Amino acid sequence: MAQQGFMQPGAGFGSPLLGPDIAAKQYQLAQRQAYAQALMQQGMDPLQGQNVSGHYVAPSWTQGLAKALSGYLGMKAMADMPKQQQELQQMQTEKMASDFGLGQSSPASGAQSMPVGQGEGQSTMPLLPGRSAQESFIIAQGMGLPAYLKMVGEQGNQRPIAVAPGGTLVDPRTNLPTFTAAQNGIQTTYGPNGAQAQAVPGYGAANAAIQGAEAGAIAGARYPFEIAQNRDSQTTGAMLDLVDVPDGRGGTIKMPRAQYIQMLSASSPNAGAGQPPTSNTATQPTAGQPGGIGSTPPKAVLEAREQFGSMEAAANQLLTNIDTLRKSEGFGKNYGIQGLFPNMAGSKASDALALTNQVISQGWLEMRDRLKGTGTITDYESQKAEKAWSTLNDPRISEKLAREQLDILEQTIKTGVQRMRQKAQLGEEAPKDNGISNGNYSSLWGG
Repeated sequence: MAQQGFMQPGAGFGSPLLGPDIAAKQYQLAQRQAYAQALMQQGMDPLQGQNVSGHYVAPSWTQGLAKALSGYLGMKAMADMPKQQQELQQMQTEKMASDFGLGQSSPASGAQSMPVGQGEGQSTMPLLPGRSAQESFIIAQGMGLPAYLKMVGEQGNQRPIAVAPGGTLVDPRTNLPTFTAAQNGIQTTYGPNGAQAQAVPGYGAANAAIQGAEAGAIAGARYPFEIAQNRDSQTTGAMLDLVDVPDGRGGTIKMPRAQYIQMLSASSPNAGAGQPPTSNTATQPTAGQPGGIGSTPPKAVLEAREQFGSMEAAANQLLTNIDTLRKSEGFGKNYGIQGLFPNMAGSKASDALALTNQVISQGWLEMRDRLKGTGTITDYESQKAEKAWSTLNDPRISEKLAREQLDILEQTIKTGVQRMRQKAQLGEEAPKDNGISNGNYSSLWGG
């Protein structure tokens, strides 16, 4: 990708992001560099004599000695420049760390030092949503402060604030309500358009059957009781005779005793009519048997179902970013010969580079940890994706090779999510075509 040099011709000395001591140090460094170049040029100029009263006077040996001394002093000053540049760069790094609340002031030089083993201090630099000060600092170092601040602005500069479910979050900067806290089954996502409330994938489908069965059981049990209140002699006394029945997810639902015994009798002829439910395995379906009353999926399946919703939502967002990056007009300008030169601020290539850093530095690193942590990709697939991620960071590769690396990352994400779906035993709900193709991405749910 396009790299930026330490000091570029025509660049200004001052910057609103630098402290006064760093700006003064940078200005002094530029002065010393210009002075050293002037001394070297003076040492290389040829000696010249003088014309006195029509007679030529040859240069003195002291003039030659002075030019040699000027050249020596210029070369010595230039030899010291890398060390001074390194010191200045260290001061800039420490100043940036201090802005993120990771440093302490040094009274001797005014620079900042990074302590080890201490907690984060007060940050004066906006952090990325969902990222700590340390993670935001590393990302800002990799992509540069201008690109980092632009990315923070695009993501709304949201800060995590605890709000009770149903409460309204008030933006402390504008004192205006922003969005309502998420209820059960609703998650808040952050993107270029700010905070958005979206349904957790699969939440409604997973809970609709259980909620419907419980509501139907309660209504069915209340029906004879309501008739009894109307003095119907045939149903008098049948009032709310409910029992707790396992719902297959580790919990229970209410069901009329007669209805539950009838369902057990249908699955086991040995269950006597009118007998209360028991824990005898001969009269109940085997635990974990799909579709049976009282069945409980294995613990691994329940854990996979808890993780699947958030993994799929993160995969949807990351695949959307990859597809946007692939279609960007400036994507190819960050590789090959053009990738070796700095991008102009505000250009399409600069926007594509910022999105690439966002996909690589944020989305993929987080998704990689999810896929490896859940064991949904093999070691070979993990190594292949890691190699693609590393290759994508090299601006010297061709645009064709860069697009191939994006395809590898995309396919790895799809494979991991599909295997996670199978671990959660949600394969029956998944369509054969998951709606994702290399050039036309859509939701994992086929929408």
